[in-house]
Amino acid sequence: MSAAAPFLQANDADRQAMHDVDVVLPRRRTAGATSVALARDTATLLRVGVSLVEALRTAHVQMPRRLQTPVENVIRDVEAGRSFSSAVDAHLRQHFSAADVAVIRAAESSGTLADALDHIASLRDRLLQLKDRVLASLAYPALVFVMTVGVTLFLMTVVVPQLSAVLEDAGADLPWITRGVQACSTFTLDYGLIVLGIAAALAIVGRFALRGEKTRLLLHRQLLRLPVIGAMTRQQAMLPACRTLATLLRAGIPLTTAMDLAADGCGNLALAKALRTASAGVEHGRDAGPSLRDTLVFTPMELQVFTIGQESGELPATLDRLADAYDRSLDTSSRRLAAVVEPIAIVVLVIVIGTVALATILPMLEVARAI
Repeated sequence: MSAAAPFLQANDADRQAMHDVDVVLPRRRTAGATSVALARDTATLLRVGVSLVEALRTAHVQMPRRLQTPVENVIRDVEAGRSFSSAVDAHLRQHFSAADVAVIRAAESSGTLADALDHIASLRDRLLQLKDRVLASLAYPALVFVMTVGVTLFLMTVVVPQLSAVLEDAGADLPWITRGVQACSTFTLDYGLIVLGIAAALAIVGRFALRGEKTRLLLHRQLLRLPVIGAMTRQQAMLPACRTLATLLRAGIPLTTAMDLAADGCGNLALAKALRTASAGVEHGRDAGPSLRDTLVFTPMELQVFTIGQESGELPATLDRLADAYDRSLDTSSRRLAAVVEPIAIVVLVIVIGTVALATILPMLEVARAI
């Protein structure tokens, strides 16, 4: 059995289920989803005996227009005798990572390209599904928050000024809550655009600042230290890194190269830098566990996974188990966060509307009593 063979032992039932989903449901047209579709369609056609060039031609017809030209360039290079991995690296780098290219290159040498493409598609699909689940769980709280901001601005800039004019004409003695709401409304009308301009300027400055690697590295390190959000940030970054690293090791890629490629797909610069530092330590003869421990970034569980996995020779399997654990934990954490944020946002909305209503009703009652 070749060095790439172990990673080819994919779950046939899962693979068939994913194919069935593609038949029943319309495919998403995001960049990630198009790369999944291209890899899976090409793998399917290769399995039934179609040549690589013909498989790419057939698959490219179903691709979005923005992807058709790069795939045509890949087909042209393969027909000219260039390897498929080199052609993908040259024309499809926006859709396939360096780790994907490394897996394809290893599969080409072992004659297992169809399985490699299917494995890449399955990995990408699982990550997309996780992202969709997290976004779906946070969508409703975000909508409630936007509604809260919108309703507050409407009340402060439209409703309260009109009511204030009516109350002043009636000569009512305004209670403190009404005067407070009026003050908020006056501030919003007089300085709202200034505050908005300052916020926009800060956002622009922040965006430019985040283009610098040092600033982003500092921000990513601080994110890892935050309660709740820090754990979710770590899991979201380490999950694809673990799956990518496991896939590369099964494909026969050396550990140091695999760690560097996995770092490229890690969404947190602090963790990515630590992986590259540990990779340099492994290259100089150290084990992965101690090298990672010296970076002071990884959790005890992550260090144990690398240590035990390397000692037992089952590092890809242990990395997959860690990724599965992070997948479940991230899904649960996002649901819990949404369950906490949602009622808070609703309570804030109720308090805002209730305060304005109370500030309006109290002086009206005073006017009615005077009459």
